[in-house]
Amino acid sequence: MTITIDIHRLGVTIWELLTYGKKPYGNIPHTDVPELLEKGERLPQPRIATMEVYKTILSCWFLSPESRPTFQELVQEFKRMVPNSQSYLMISDELLAEPDVSLDYLNGTCARHHRRKRSTNLGGGVVTDILRII
Repeated sequence: MTITIDIHRLGVTIWELLTYGKKPYGNIPHTDVPELLEKGERLPQPRIATMEVYKTILSCWFLSPESRPTFQELVQEFKRMVPNSQSYLMISDELLAEPDVSLDYLNGTCARHHRRKRSTNLGGGVVTDILRII
């Protein structure tokens, strides 16, 4: 296994975190995924991710492995996002009310905001968790 393949897999793992554990590529057999990637297909933007976060994830999936960021570049990118993490991930009460979103992953603060029935922006913990994975 090469580092560039690890970068691709890391992008998928980050996508899974931001979609609260959704299965990448749905029910498509894993043997068909490389062909989809060669055609330019990519996993969709997670609903809680801003375009900037999604672009960072997409960079992990560049077809040319040499074009993908290094682990160090990804660490620096996520470190840059952490101090202002609420600007990068948006979680609303409406999203939290959906059946496929697990509150088990999120901390108790999230549940308190959810009970208040107001829109909230709770991305900080998730970005920090992603950074810890890297």
